[in-house]
Amino acid sequence: MSAPVPHPGFLAGLGPTFRRSIASVLPGKRSLVLLGVMAVPPLLAVAAMESDPVRRDKTLIAILLFIYLQFLVPISGLLFGTGIVLDEAGGGTLPFLFTRPTSRAGIVLGKFGAAWLAGTVVLGVSLAMTLILSLGAETTPGLPLRAFAAILLAYPAYLAAFAFLGALTKWALLGGFLYTFGLEGVLGIIPGMVREATMLHYSRSLLGAGEVQKVAREFLTRGTEPVPTGTAITVLLVVAAVFILLTIIVVSRKQFVERNPGRA
Repeated sequence: MSAPVPHPGFLAGLGPTFRRSIASVLPGKRSLVLLGVMAVPPLLAVAAMESDPVRRDKTLIAILLFIYLQFLVPISGLLFGTGIVLDEAGGGTLPFLFTRPTSRAGIVLGKFGAAWLAGTVVLGVSLAMTLILSLGAETTPGLPLRAFAAILLAYPAYLAAFAFLGALTKWALLGGFLYTFGLEGVLGIIPGMVREATMLHYSRSLLGAGEVQKVAREFLTRGTEPVPTGTAITVLLVVAAVFILLTIIVVSRKQFVERNPGRA
């Protein structure tokens, strides 16, 4: 009597989905738009090259705070994160994917891994170029490492949060935009403990209190002290883990039907 054939599971969905998603996400329109936007910080660093070292340092900190942490990281998470489910749903391929003998969790994590890798590469290359072009600025020791930590740890937290939003509603892109540039932006400037409800507070904390105070002493630091580095890292990692788990739960339980099922 022959042994039963094992049912394909988690790994059977993870690997193929990851490879397929990488092949589709890198040359996609979102990536091309992001590549253009990611060129802005290095160009600003070039524009500040003629300034004195102290002014160049303040320019670099402003770029990190307001362009990377408050705009580029959230918008990258929004564009890639909402696409994890909505791209397949919009193309009508989710029913096909989810009727294959593979784990839905594997499919979600495969797409998440591809989006994480694509966004990390784009953000990392842009940041590296900005830091290289800012050489000579009078920065505090360890700033490049803190900048990479803040940006590359905040990105998967936003990515997972918006992947969850994309699994809940087709209006995820609009909702994520309103959260990022509305609610979080407002909460980020209100003095007091309310800031701790935002991912932006923890990414800023990783950059360092002294760096924030150089460019916006009253605007960003009044009323709330940055959290310790270990706490900020833990919160961002937990946020990413919780939201990707919630995304898997929603996708595993939600019914997806073909578009226009009545047509031949």
